[in-house]
Amino acid sequence: MESMSKEQKLVRIQKNFKIMGILTKIVEIFCYVCSGITAAGAITFIAAPEWTKFFIDLADEPDKSTMNTLVQTIQGSIEGTAGAVTACVAIIVMFLIVAFAMHKLGGALKKFAQGHSPFLEENIRTLKLIFVIVTIITLLSAGIPLALLTALVLWTIYLMFQMGCELQKESDETL
Repeated sequence: MESMSKEQKLVRIQKNFKIMGILTKIVEIFCYVCSGITAAGAITFIAAPEWTKFFIDLADEPDKSTMNTLVQTIQGSIEGTAGAVTACVAIIVMFLIVAFAMHKLGGALKKFAQGHSPFLEENIRTLKLIFVIVTIITLLSAGIPLALLTALVLWTIYLMFQMGCELQKESDETL
């Protein structure tokens, strides 16, 4: 097996960035679709409150999924249609936040695929925003221990990118 040249490695990395950009776009669209479906559910709960009992009974089933836990938590504090609609709104907001993060990440990945350096201030700010969003969602859906682990890992990656940004500046100034 022969080793790849530097140019071949860069092309391969850029292709991977392009693939990741496509995947983030798919997730972004999925989040918008799920938001729409959840909004339709909220409208249904308002228009036909008798359906709310069916979904509340469904949410009472033992399940460890994030969405079901969120629905159970909200419905535990707010009963009936108001609880179901509040849960729907919370889910819509979560989906829209993830869609926003995917949009920002997709934009950065598109630049990387075009050969731009990932070590730019703009990209560092985008990563920091995405890392904060991911940590908050992890905290809300999985609890404090996993959120702390997520925060530490993502903060380490953020610091590495910050260091890369400083080294990139130094390299650019040298040339």
